[in-house]
Parts: sequence; structure tokens; C-alpha cells
Amino acid sequence: MNCNCKFRYRGRDLPVAFDYRQAEESYITYDRYPYVAKGQMAVLYDQERCLGGGIIEEIYDKHGQRIEY
Repeated sequence: MNCNCKFRYRGRDLPVAFDYRQAEESYITYDRYPYVAKGQMAVLYDQERCLGGGIIEEIYDKHGQRIEY
């Protein structure tokens, strides 16, 4: 599903692809946004409607390698 995501409270909505796998496991795919970090909230939106959110547990690059900050 394509939607927008806000990674910071005052940040702008950014386009992402959301993939729900199972309870407590889903993935967000996005272009490289430099300020996204493990432990932050990711909140999904459809226009003005909040779809939900969660805490970022892991970040991977486009090759599937985990990124550590």
C-alpha cells in the first residue's frame, strides 16, 4: 500500500510503501531519508487520516544490509 509517513513530529509527510506482514511485523520502504533512525516513531497517513504507527526497530539498506547508527 502506498501512503505517506511522518518520521518527526514537525517533519513533512514523505511517500512510502507500507507492507503489513503479521501482528507486530510490517515494513516501510522509502527513498533514503537521512534523518530516520532506530527508536523513532513512524506514523502513516492517507491524506489527513492517520492510519497508525509504530517504533522503528531496524533499518536496512536497499541490499538488505542492516544499518547501524
